[in-house]
Amino acid sequence: MEILASVREQALTADEVSRKAIIDQLNHLARELETPQDCMQRILYQPITLPVVRAGCDLGLFNHIVDSVQPLSSAALADRCGASPLLLGRLLRYMASVDVVREVAPDTYSATTTTRTLASRDWQSAVFHNFDVITPCITAMPDFLKEHGYQDSENPTDCAFNRGHKTDQQCFAWYPSRPEMFAHFNRFMRVHLVGMPPALPARVRGRVVVQDHQPELIERQALRCDGVEHMVHDFFTPQPVRGARMYYMRNIMHDWRDQDAAVILRHVREAMDANRSVLLIDDMVLPNSGTHWHAAQLDIVMMAALAARERTMRQWEELVPRAGLRIREVFRYTESLGDSIIECVRDDDEEEEEEEEDAE
Repeated sequence: MEILASVREQALTADEVSRKAIIDQLNHLARELETPQDCMQRILYQPITLPVVRAGCDLGLFNHIVDSVQPLSSAALADRCGASPLLLGRLLRYMASVDVVREVAPDTYSATTTTRTLASRDWQSAVFHNFDVITPCITAMPDFLKEHGYQDSENPTDCAFNRGHKTDQQCFAWYPSRPEMFAHFNRFMRVHLVGMPPALPARVRGRVVVQDHQPELIERQALRCDGVEHMVHDFFTPQPVRGARMYYMRNIMHDWRDQDAAVILRHVREAMDANRSVLLIDDMVLPNSGTHWHAAQLDIVMMAALAARERTMRQWEELVPRAGLRIREVFRYTESLGDSIIECVRDDDEEEEEEEEDAE
Protein backbone atom coordinates (compact mmCIF):
# COMPACT_ATOMS: atom_id res chain seq x y z
CA MET A 1 0.00 0.00 0.00
CA GLU A 2 2.93 2.35 0.60
CA ILE A 3 3.98 1.79 -3.01
CA LEU A 4 0.52 2.85 -4.25
CA ALA A 5 0.55 5.93 -2.02
CA SER A 6 3.91 6.92 -3.48
CA VAL A 7 2.70 6.41 -7.05
CA ARG A 8 -0.41 8.47 -6.31
CA GLU A 9 1.67 11.32 -4.94
CA GLN A 10 3.92 11.28 -7.99
CA ALA A 11 0.95 11.22 -10.37
CA LEU A 12 -0.74 14.18 -8.68
CA THR A 13 2.34 16.36 -9.18
CA ALA A 14 3.40 15.02 -12.61
CA ASP A 15 3.09 16.84 -15.91
CA GLU A 16 0.39 15.68 -18.34
CA VAL A 17 2.60 13.28 -20.29
CA SER A 18 3.95 11.63 -17.13
CA ARG A 19 0.53 11.48 -15.51
CA LYS A 20 -0.94 9.59 -18.47
CA ALA A 21 2.08 7.32 -18.63
CA ILE A 22 1.53 6.37 -14.97
CA ILE A 23 -2.15 5.63 -15.65
CA ASP A 24 -1.25 3.46 -18.65
CA GLN A 25 1.36 1.51 -16.71
CA LEU A 26 -1.05 0.91 -13.83
CA ASN A 27 -3.72 -0.27 -16.28
CA HIS A 28 -1.27 -2.66 -17.94
CA LEU A 29 -0.21 -3.97 -14.54
CA ALA A 30 -3.83 -4.48 -13.46
CA ARG A 31 -4.52 -6.55 -16.59
CA GLU A 32 -1.35 -8.58 -16.11
CA LEU A 33 -2.49 -9.46 -12.59
CA GLU A 34 -5.96 -10.59 -13.70
CA THR A 35 -7.07 -14.18 -13.59
CA PRO A 36 -9.29 -15.45 -16.45
CA GLN A 37 -12.25 -14.81 -14.14
CA ASP A 38 -11.10 -11.23 -13.54
CA CYS A 39 -10.55 -10.39 -17.19
CA MET A 40 -13.88 -11.84 -18.31
CA GLN A 41 -15.74 -9.95 -15.58
CA ARG A 42 -14.19 -6.78 -17.02
CA ILE A 43 -14.87 -7.60 -20.68
CA LEU A 44 -18.38 -9.06 -20.31
CA TYR A 45 -19.86 -6.37 -18.08
CA GLN A 46 -18.05 -3.26 -19.31
CA PRO A 47 -21.08 -2.22 -21.45
CA ILE A 48 -23.17 -1.68 -18.29
CA THR A 49 -21.48 1.57 -17.33
CA LEU A 50 -22.70 3.88 -20.09
CA PRO A 51 -26.43 2.96 -19.84
CA VAL A 52 -26.34 3.36 -16.04
CA VAL A 53 -24.59 6.73 -16.36
CA ARG A 54 -27.11 7.75 -19.03
CA ALA A 55 -29.94 7.01 -16.57
CA GLY A 56 -28.14 9.14 -13.98
CA CYS A 57 -27.96 12.03 -16.44
CA ASP A 58 -31.67 11.69 -17.24
CA LEU A 59 -32.46 11.88 -13.53
CA GLY A 60 -30.21 14.87 -12.85
CA LEU A 61 -28.53 12.64 -10.27
CA PHE A 62 -25.00 13.96 -10.62
CA ASN A 63 -26.09 17.59 -10.31
CA HIS A 64 -28.02 16.79 -7.12
CA ILE A 65 -24.96 15.12 -5.58
CA VAL A 66 -22.58 17.90 -6.59
CA ASP A 67 -24.94 20.69 -5.50
CA SER A 68 -25.35 19.24 -2.00
CA VAL A 69 -22.98 20.49 0.72
CA GLN A 70 -23.20 17.14 2.49
CA PRO A 71 -23.50 13.49 1.44
CA LEU A 72 -26.99 12.32 0.55
CA SER A 73 -28.76 9.02 1.16
CA SER A 74 -30.26 7.12 -1.73
CA ALA A 75 -33.70 7.88 -0.28
CA ALA A 76 -32.99 11.63 -0.28
CA LEU A 77 -31.63 11.45 -3.79
CA ALA A 78 -34.61 9.39 -4.94
CA ASP A 79 -36.92 12.09 -3.59
CA ARG A 80 -35.03 14.81 -5.46
CA CYS A 81 -34.85 12.78 -8.68
CA GLY A 82 -38.42 11.49 -8.56
CA ALA A 83 -37.26 7.87 -8.67
CA SER A 84 -37.93 4.71 -6.70
CA PRO A 85 -35.58 4.54 -3.68
CA LEU A 86 -35.03 0.84 -4.29
CA LEU A 87 -34.16 1.38 -7.95
CA LEU A 88 -31.90 4.36 -7.33
CA GLY A 89 -30.14 2.52 -4.55
CA ARG A 90 -29.24 -0.25 -6.98
CA LEU A 91 -27.98 2.21 -9.60
CA LEU A 92 -25.93 4.09 -7.00
CA ARG A 93 -24.45 0.85 -5.67
CA TYR A 94 -23.15 0.04 -9.15
CA MET A 95 -21.90 3.60 -9.73
CA ALA A 96 -19.99 3.53 -6.45
CA SER A 97 -18.35 0.25 -7.44
CA VAL A 98 -16.81 1.92 -10.53
CA ASP A 99 -16.04 5.27 -8.81
CA VAL A 100 -18.72 7.27 -10.61
CA VAL A 101 -19.93 8.31 -7.13
CA ARG A 102 -18.43 7.70 -3.66
CA GLU A 103 -20.22 5.73 -0.93
CA VAL A 104 -19.12 7.48 2.28
CA ALA A 105 -21.42 5.54 4.61
CA PRO A 106 -23.96 2.74 4.12
CA ASP A 107 -26.33 3.89 1.34
CA THR A 108 -24.96 7.46 1.50
CA TYR A 109 -23.14 9.13 -1.38
CA SER A 110 -20.93 12.09 -2.26
CA ALA A 111 -19.14 13.31 -5.36
CA THR A 112 -15.98 12.03 -7.03
CA THR A 113 -14.08 13.72 -9.82
CA THR A 114 -16.23 11.70 -12.22
CA THR A 115 -19.45 12.88 -10.56
CA ARG A 116 -18.38 16.49 -10.96
CA THR A 117 -17.50 15.91 -14.61
CA LEU A 118 -20.90 14.32 -15.25
CA ALA A 119 -22.67 17.28 -13.65
CA SER A 120 -21.51 19.38 -16.62
CA ARG A 121 -24.15 19.91 -19.30
CA ASP A 122 -21.59 19.48 -22.07
CA TRP A 123 -20.23 16.18 -20.75
CA GLN A 124 -23.81 14.96 -20.26
CA SER A 125 -24.31 15.70 -23.96
CA ALA A 126 -21.28 13.49 -24.63
CA VAL A 127 -23.04 10.69 -22.73
CA PHE A 128 -26.27 11.20 -24.68
CA HIS A 129 -24.41 11.30 -28.00
CA ASN A 130 -22.42 8.15 -27.35
CA PHE A 131 -25.38 6.20 -25.98
CA ASP A 132 -28.01 7.37 -28.48
CA VAL A 133 -25.90 7.56 -31.65
CA ILE A 134 -22.71 5.51 -31.25
CA THR A 135 -23.93 2.56 -29.16
CA PRO A 136 -26.46 1.36 -31.82
CA CYS A 137 -23.61 1.40 -34.38
CA ILE A 138 -21.29 -0.62 -32.17
CA THR A 139 -24.04 -3.09 -31.27
CA ALA A 140 -24.84 -3.60 -34.97
CA MET A 141 -21.19 -3.96 -35.97
CA PRO A 142 -20.62 -7.73 -35.44
CA ASP A 143 -23.57 -8.76 -37.62
CA PHE A 144 -22.72 -6.09 -40.19
CA LEU A 145 -19.12 -7.29 -40.46
CA LYS A 146 -20.19 -10.91 -40.72
CA GLU A 147 -22.71 -10.16 -43.50
CA HIS A 148 -20.06 -8.20 -45.43
CA GLY A 149 -17.45 -10.92 -45.24
CA TYR A 150 -15.28 -9.06 -42.73
CA GLN A 151 -14.18 -6.49 -45.30
CA ASP A 152 -13.18 -2.96 -44.31
CA SER A 153 -16.11 -0.53 -44.50
CA GLU A 154 -15.94 1.71 -47.58
CA ASN A 155 -19.49 2.97 -48.10
CA PRO A 156 -20.68 5.73 -45.71
CA THR A 157 -24.32 4.92 -46.53
CA ASP A 158 -23.83 1.21 -45.92
CA CYS A 159 -21.98 0.75 -42.65
CA ALA A 160 -22.84 -0.30 -39.09
CA PHE A 161 -24.45 3.13 -38.51
CA ASN A 162 -27.07 2.40 -41.18
CA ARG A 163 -27.87 -1.01 -39.76
CA GLY A 164 -28.00 0.27 -36.17
CA HIS A 165 -30.25 3.24 -36.98
CA LYS A 166 -32.22 1.60 -39.80
CA THR A 167 -31.51 4.37 -42.29
CA ASP A 168 -29.97 4.69 -45.73
CA GLN A 169 -28.64 8.18 -44.98
CA GLN A 170 -25.04 9.05 -44.25
CA CYS A 171 -24.55 10.08 -40.62
CA PHE A 172 -24.13 13.83 -41.26
CA ALA A 173 -27.20 13.88 -43.52
CA TRP A 174 -29.20 12.05 -40.83
CA TYR A 175 -28.35 14.47 -38.01
CA PRO A 176 -30.12 17.73 -39.04
CA SER A 177 -33.59 16.19 -38.81
CA ARG A 178 -32.83 15.27 -35.18
CA PRO A 179 -32.03 18.65 -33.61
CA GLU A 180 -31.75 17.41 -30.02
CA MET A 181 -29.20 14.74 -30.98
CA PHE A 182 -27.37 17.25 -33.17
CA ALA A 183 -27.17 19.71 -30.26
CA HIS A 184 -25.69 16.99 -28.04
CA PHE A 185 -23.13 16.19 -30.73
CA ASN A 186 -22.08 19.83 -31.11
CA ARG A 187 -21.70 20.31 -27.35
CA PHE A 188 -19.63 17.13 -27.19
CA MET A 189 -17.38 18.36 -29.99
CA ARG A 190 -16.81 21.55 -28.00
CA VAL A 191 -16.15 20.04 -24.58
CA HIS A 192 -13.81 17.28 -25.72
CA LEU A 193 -11.25 19.97 -26.54
CA VAL A 194 -11.24 21.36 -22.99
CA GLY A 195 -7.85 20.92 -21.37
CA MET A 196 -6.09 20.10 -24.62
CA PRO A 197 -3.10 22.22 -25.63
CA PRO A 198 -3.83 24.72 -28.41
CA ALA A 199 -2.92 23.52 -31.86
CA LEU A 200 -2.53 27.04 -33.29
CA PRO A 201 -1.45 30.43 -31.93
CA ALA A 202 -4.20 32.33 -30.15
CA ARG A 203 -3.97 35.21 -32.62
CA VAL A 204 -4.07 34.78 -36.39
CA ARG A 205 -3.53 37.96 -38.40
CA GLY A 206 -5.24 38.89 -41.65
CA ARG A 207 -8.52 37.81 -43.18
CA VAL A 208 -10.06 34.79 -41.44
CA VAL A 209 -12.85 32.81 -43.11
CA VAL A 210 -14.79 30.01 -41.36
CA GLN A 211 -16.64 27.63 -43.67
CA ASP A 212 -19.35 25.02 -43.20
CA HIS A 213 -21.69 23.43 -45.71
CA GLN A 214 -24.75 23.81 -43.48
CA PRO A 215 -26.33 27.30 -43.65
CA GLU A 216 -28.01 26.69 -40.28
CA LEU A 217 -24.65 26.39 -38.54
CA ILE A 218 -23.09 29.35 -40.31
CA GLU A 219 -26.06 31.69 -39.97
CA ARG A 220 -27.29 30.88 -36.46
CA GLN A 221 -24.83 28.84 -34.43
CA ALA A 222 -21.34 29.95 -35.47
CA LEU A 223 -19.61 32.17 -32.91
CA ARG A 224 -19.28 35.76 -34.04
CA CYS A 225 -15.81 37.27 -33.66
CA ASP A 226 -14.42 40.56 -34.91
CA GLY A 227 -12.53 40.09 -38.14
CA VAL A 228 -13.92 36.61 -38.82
CA GLU A 229 -16.09 36.00 -41.90
CA HIS A 230 -18.53 33.11 -42.22
CA MET A 231 -19.11 31.36 -45.52
CA VAL A 232 -21.33 28.49 -46.61
CA HIS A 233 -19.17 26.06 -48.58
CA ASP A 234 -19.31 22.39 -49.50
CA PHE A 235 -15.75 21.06 -49.50
CA PHE A 236 -16.63 18.56 -52.23
CA THR A 237 -16.80 21.56 -54.58
CA PRO A 238 -13.97 23.91 -55.64
CA GLN A 239 -12.59 26.06 -52.82
CA PRO A 240 -13.67 29.68 -53.44
CA VAL A 241 -10.99 31.29 -51.25
CA ARG A 242 -7.95 31.33 -53.52
CA GLY A 243 -4.31 31.83 -52.59
CA ALA A 244 -4.77 31.99 -48.82
CA ARG A 245 -1.65 32.00 -46.69
CA MET A 246 -3.05 29.15 -44.62
CA TYR A 247 -5.86 26.63 -45.01
CA TYR A 248 -6.79 24.85 -41.79
CA MET A 249 -8.94 21.73 -41.45
CA ARG A 250 -9.62 20.28 -38.02
CA ASN A 251 -10.98 16.73 -37.63
CA ILE A 252 -12.31 16.72 -41.18
CA MET A 253 -10.31 13.95 -42.81
CA HIS A 254 -11.09 11.29 -40.20
CA ASP A 255 -14.78 11.55 -41.14
CA TRP A 256 -14.15 10.40 -44.72
CA ARG A 257 -12.87 7.34 -46.55
CA ASP A 258 -9.71 7.80 -48.60
CA GLN A 259 -11.36 8.45 -51.96
CA ASP A 260 -13.54 11.22 -50.50
CA ALA A 261 -10.69 12.66 -48.43
CA ALA A 262 -8.55 12.88 -51.58
CA VAL A 263 -11.29 14.89 -53.34
CA ILE A 264 -11.54 17.32 -50.41
CA LEU A 265 -7.78 17.78 -50.29
CA ARG A 266 -7.53 18.18 -54.08
CA HIS A 267 -10.00 21.09 -54.02
CA VAL A 268 -7.88 22.83 -51.38
CA ARG A 269 -4.71 22.10 -53.31
CA GLU A 270 -6.14 23.69 -56.45
CA ALA A 271 -6.92 26.89 -54.51
CA MET A 272 -3.46 27.09 -52.93
CA ASP A 273 -0.76 29.43 -54.14
CA ALA A 274 2.31 27.37 -55.06
CA ASN A 275 4.70 29.78 -53.34
CA ARG A 276 2.94 31.01 -50.22
CA SER A 277 0.04 28.70 -49.24
CA VAL A 278 0.19 25.90 -46.69
CA LEU A 279 -2.52 23.46 -45.67
CA LEU A 280 -2.62 22.52 -42.00
CA ILE A 281 -4.49 19.26 -41.40
CA ASP A 282 -5.32 19.02 -37.69
CA ASP A 283 -6.12 15.37 -37.16
CA MET A 284 -4.94 12.30 -35.33
CA VAL A 285 -1.82 10.53 -36.54
CA LEU A 286 -1.68 7.00 -35.20
CA PRO A 287 1.75 5.43 -34.78
CA ASN A 288 2.46 2.60 -37.19
CA SER A 289 2.50 0.32 -34.13
CA GLY A 290 1.69 0.61 -30.43
CA THR A 291 -1.43 2.79 -30.74
CA HIS A 292 -2.89 4.06 -27.45
CA TRP A 293 -6.36 2.77 -26.60
CA HIS A 294 -7.75 6.33 -26.55
CA ALA A 295 -6.96 6.59 -30.26
CA ALA A 296 -7.68 2.97 -31.23
CA GLN A 297 -11.23 3.12 -29.87
CA LEU A 298 -11.97 6.26 -31.90
CA ASP A 299 -10.83 4.47 -35.04
CA ILE A 300 -13.46 1.79 -34.35
CA VAL A 301 -16.09 4.52 -33.88
CA MET A 302 -15.12 6.12 -37.21
CA MET A 303 -15.41 2.75 -38.93
CA ALA A 304 -18.80 1.93 -37.41
CA ALA A 305 -20.40 5.36 -37.75
CA LEU A 306 -18.93 6.73 -40.98
CA ALA A 307 -17.04 3.96 -42.82
CA ALA A 308 -14.04 6.23 -42.21
CA ARG A 309 -10.83 5.95 -40.20
CA GLU A 310 -8.18 7.43 -37.97
CA ARG A 311 -4.99 7.16 -40.03
CA THR A 312 -1.53 5.94 -39.22
CA MET A 313 1.50 7.93 -40.31
CA ARG A 314 1.95 5.49 -43.19
CA GLN A 315 -1.66 5.99 -44.31
CA TRP A 316 -1.25 9.79 -44.25
CA GLU A 317 1.86 9.43 -46.36
CA GLU A 318 -0.20 7.45 -48.88
CA LEU A 319 -3.26 9.75 -48.87
CA VAL A 320 -1.73 13.23 -49.11
CA PRO A 321 0.18 12.69 -52.40
CA ARG A 322 -3.03 11.48 -54.05
CA ALA A 323 -4.24 15.10 -53.87
CA GLY A 324 -1.07 16.58 -55.36
CA LEU A 325 0.30 17.59 -51.97
CA ARG A 326 3.31 16.63 -49.93
CA ILE A 327 3.84 16.54 -46.18
CA ARG A 328 6.46 19.04 -45.11
CA GLU A 329 6.34 18.45 -41.37
CA VAL A 330 4.18 16.88 -38.64
CA PHE A 331 3.76 18.51 -35.23
CA ARG A 332 2.29 16.21 -32.57
CA TYR A 333 0.57 18.05 -29.72
CA THR A 334 -1.24 15.36 -27.69
CA GLU A 335 0.22 12.07 -26.55
CA SER A 336 -2.52 9.46 -26.14
CA LEU A 337 -4.69 10.61 -29.05
CA GLY A 338 -1.85 11.62 -31.33
CA ASP A 339 -3.51 14.89 -32.36
CA SER A 340 -1.15 16.49 -34.84
CA ILE A 341 -0.74 19.32 -37.29
CA ILE A 342 0.21 17.88 -40.68
CA GLU A 343 1.76 20.72 -42.66
CA CYS A 344 1.24 20.23 -46.40
CA VAL A 345 2.31 22.17 -49.47
CA ARG A 346 1.58 21.76 -53.16
CA ASP A 347 3.63 19.13 -54.90
CA ASP A 348 3.79 20.56 -58.38
CA ASP A 349 6.44 18.02 -59.39
CA GLU A 350 3.90 15.27 -58.75
CA GLU A 351 1.35 17.01 -60.99
CA GLU A 352 3.91 17.48 -63.78
CA GLU A 353 4.74 13.76 -63.67
CA GLU A 354 1.02 12.90 -63.94
CA GLU A 355 0.62 15.26 -66.92
CA GLU A 356 3.58 13.66 -68.66
CA GLU A 357 2.12 10.20 -68.11
CA ASP A 358 -1.25 11.36 -69.49
CA ALA A 359 0.49 12.84 -72.57
CA GLU A 360 2.22 9.54 -73.25
